[in-house]
Amino acid sequence: MENSVDRLYAEHRAMLTAYAIRLLHGDRGKAEDIVQETLLRAWQNSSRLTTSGMSERSWLRRVAHNLIIDGFRAAQARPPEAPVARMTHPAVADVSDTVLTSVAVGNAMRQLAPEHRTVLSHLYYLEQSVAEAAQSLDIPPGTVKSRAFYGLRKLRGILELVPDGVA
Repeated sequence: MENSVDRLYAEHRAMLTAYAIRLLHGDRGKAEDIVQETLLRAWQNSSRLTTSGMSERSWLRRVAHNLIIDGFRAAQARPPEAPVARMTHPAVADVSDTVLTSVAVGNAMRQLAPEHRTVLSHLYYLEQSVAEAAQSLDIPPGTVKSRAFYGLRKLRGILELVPDGVA
């Protein structure tokens, strides 16, 4: 029967597609689905196709027509979908992880030596460059770099001791 379905497809696909597009008001995607389902039914009911007394073309059109009507009826039987309500207020992002991280870093910063805490505050919170932090703190840039290195190292060690989710 496989060769027969291939033949039906080759001979009747264009006609069935055009017919379904016309009945579906131009919806080509649904029309192609109808053609596939029609040919599947032809394969499943090959004995009916040959004994129905109808031409193949008429039988295939009838099946396609019935599938389209069934689709319309099924759509009518379902209650209409509720329209998507427009949001009056924009969604607010969940910032709980950010808050917890900030609290954990703040607590860890308080455990640093004051000179390390001050340098890291200038570099990361005030977003100053090494040169700007050195000028603000009236210390050499090399000292800023050294304090930042050791301060971050200590901070990392403190934060690794904090269990996940605990600030």
